[in-house]
Amino acid sequence: MATFFLDTESEHDEYLELVEHIGNLKKGKWTVKIERRKRTDPQNRRYWAMIVRAFVSVTGYTKDEIHQLLAKRFLSYRKTLNNKTREFVRSTTDLTTVEFSEYCDECEKFGSEFGIEWQDDPNLLKYSK
Repeated sequence: MATFFLDTESEHDEYLELVEHIGNLKKGKWTVKIERRKRTDPQNRRYWAMIVRAFVSVTGYTKDEIHQLLAKRFLSYRKTLNNKTREFVRSTTDLTTVEFSEYCDECEKFGSEFGIEWQDDPNLLKYSK
């Protein structure tokens, strides 16, 4: 079985067109598995090296505390079961590349409110948590 990773809606549409085209050419049973690509190591390194580090320098919290605070602010959701509503926080490890990019954008916008000026530095990609 072939696995395709789709990062955008346009790629999804292109894939569906391809499947339809192939389906018209060859008869048989098709199994399609669509997966979303998880966040990448460079995305994660940038997050820890640039975003988390900037918040640490401005707030005085530790990197793990900042990570938890940002995740709670931007990745929390509520779920109700048996008439009880609980709050949960998604793990950044479960985010797709697109979701993680959007999460980082939200963190950067929030950081700008603290006066953080963002500049990407290619050397930061060598940073490890």
